Amino acid sequence: MENVSFQVLVVGGSSTDCANGGTPSSGNSYLINAAPGANHAPVAEGMPVARVMGDCVGLPDGTTFCCNGGLQGIAGGGPGYGNVAGGATAGTIYDPAQPVGSRWRQVADSQILRFYHSVATLTQNAEVLVTGSEATVDYRVQIFTPPYLQGGGARPTISSAPTNIVPGTSITISFSNVDTIDRVVLSKLAAVTHSTHMDALRVVTQGSATSTGGGSNGGTTVPIGPPTLGGGTYTIQSAGKTGANCRGFASVNGNCANNLIDTWFNQDGSGRQVFSFQQPQAGVNSYTITVTAGRTGCGNPFWSQQACGGLNYPDLYYLDDASGRQRFAVQAVPNVAGQYYIIALGRPGTCGSYLSVAACTSPDLLVRFATGDDRSGLQRWILTPTAPVAGGAITVGAPPLPSNTYTIASVGKTCRPFASVGNPCTNTAIDTWFNQDGSGRQVFNLQLLGGGANSYTITTTSGRAGCDTPFWSSPACGGAANAVLAATDDGSGAERFSIVPVNGQAGQYNIIAANRGTCANVLSVQACTSNNFLAGYSAGDDGSGLQRWTIVQTPIPAGTAAAQVLANGNYRIVVAAGRQNCEQYLLGPSCGDANQNPIGGPLLENDGDPRSVWQVTLVTGATNTYNIVSTNRAACPSYMSGAGCPNPIGPQVGFFGNDDGSGNQRWTLTAAPNNFGVYDVQEAGRTTCANYLSVQQCGGNLYPDLYYMDDTSGRQQWRFVPA
Repeated sequence: MENVSFQVLVVGGSSTDCANGGTPSSGNSYLINAAPGANHAPVAEGMPVARVMGDCVGLPDGTTFCCNGGLQGIAGGGPGYGNVAGGATAGTIYDPAQPVGSRWRQVADSQILRFYHSVATLTQNAEVLVTGSEATVDYRVQIFTPPYLQGGGARPTISSAPTNIVPGTSITISFSNVDTIDRVVLSKLAAVTHSTHMDALRVVTQGSATSTGGGSNGGTTVPIGPPTLGGGTYTIQSAGKTGANCRGFASVNGNCANNLIDTWFNQDGSGRQVFSFQQPQAGVNSYTITVTAGRTGCGNPFWSQQACGGLNYPDLYYLDDASGRQRFAVQAVPNVAGQYYIIALGRPGTCGSYLSVAACTSPDLLVRFATGDDRSGLQRWILTPTAPVAGGAITVGAPPLPSNTYTIASVGKTCRPFASVGNPCTNTAIDTWFNQDGSGRQVFNLQLLGGGANSYTITTTSGRAGCDTPFWSSPACGGAANAVLAATDDGSGAERFSIVPVNGQAGQYNIIAANRGTCANVLSVQACTSNNFLAGYSAGDDGSGLQRWTIVQTPIPAGTAAAQVLANGNYRIVVAAGRQNCEQYLLGPSCGDANQNPIGGPLLENDGDPRSVWQVTLVTGATNTYNIVSTNRAACPSYMSGAGCPNPIGPQVGFFGNDDGSGNQRWTLTAAPNNFGVYDVQEAGRTTCANYLSVQQCGGNLYPDLYYMDDTSGRQQWRFVPA
């Protein structure tokens, strides 16, 4: 089952247990990744139409069509039984390729009530046949034509295919009428009973084929495996740089000062040729690649890439900063089994994004980027599942975990596993809950603090509108025994936690309070047999699972108010979007620089410049208003400042010597929904005129100013990256 993505979609049903004819139908669906070793947490989605006794059909394009059923009731019964009411006659389509929160869409309405013993099944023409219904005694038959058949485009015609397929082998299919196909879909004929397709199965083979006869005489396709890897540890070996005397294995150096990725002859036992691949978001072809061993004490495990115009080779970085520069796509080489492209997602293909190496005859041993596949094999890689070196520091999933939004679920408390917070605001306890209930109170924001240290703040994201206690906090030794919520990160360590992988248990972590080193400090819960649902502390990990947690990246529920609270600290402040191919980093110019006032300094392209570091501190008594101070200007005015309305020199940004209470040196940070670490930044003293920190497009000037709105270009949104 290696490299297999196996997903199950559960749709609708009754909204509660012990349902009857008056029980509303469920309006939710759940996508479950059932592949071995995957994160099995369901991905919930609201549906346009709630339905019980619905019929769903997997379509060849990867979507799922659902129809039939009722808006309330239960299965069973014929005419007059009263088991169901309200027809769910509108069809809906689920598309897992879309972002969570927008995967369902409504399509055609059948206008026929179809309840118990209705049926929908895929035809050989890739349409859907819909018929039946015992409760309404309906004998009509309908055909649903999916969107992929409505465009009038050419369709491949299969002229020959095998009658038997052996798992694990390639198959040959002849086709005509089109020049190229990119996949073959095998759909099992479904046996339908009581609205459940007991045999429903759709298998997608990934690959591509080009017709050998110009679109008329047939061609072949060779399935070469799934489009993405399973998470795990792999060696990365060049397909074009081979031989015992050639350095073909991607490798890192044991010297912490050397952050380059080069090549080595073999696996030398150090672990420096073994890397872990992890998908930060399930089902998305985007991976982090991290060092597993051989660099003890080095705080930079993540493969990273600089933007176009920077270095043309990957290096190592201390965290996944969610900018995309620590993310890579893995794509199978068409028609070549076991070979992959590794593509940098933070670099447009025009400047080189394919991971590449020089030939064996070259003295250049570094891993670099190329603009595409030159067919030499030097841009192709063999990824081989490989056990980590014994005693190595496995960084699958972290630490450090990238700053983002997560659910935190107990491994040992399967009855109420999800860490949760309450409402109203007076309830500041951290307890546990059965599931993600859609309120957002089971989704938390993990912020990795600067410097690469394993130190996090954990804050609430939504579901507590108006509450001013977002930070998880740990009472000092001798105080209360349970974790609670606090207003701020006060710097004492009470709001700081380290996250440590459980040895040998992939995806499981201990969460350790930083300020309780002399007493019980491992976050823990009581067993299901206890009525105590609060999160407390244990002196260690007793092996029961009650001190172990799964931490799964999870979007904030759509429609909830996102409250991403920034911890006090040093940050680099980067334009969120709209300037990907030019300067993006906010600069604090040196004292004496002619540009220091009133227009601040120009943006920078290089994030390594010390002038790009800013101290961001919550204003005392505020919930989301901060002072933003240049760390480079201690000898001169350093507070980023605007000016009151109206300002005769325009809506410009400069520096001031202190916070004078006017609000001009205070900046309100409003979190962007589902875009972690990104904020609208508004000058708090300019409430009646332009107050959004903004920049111009590439080609305009490089100086920050103030704009009257967030125009959705991304140029009024800023990413705060711990420095």
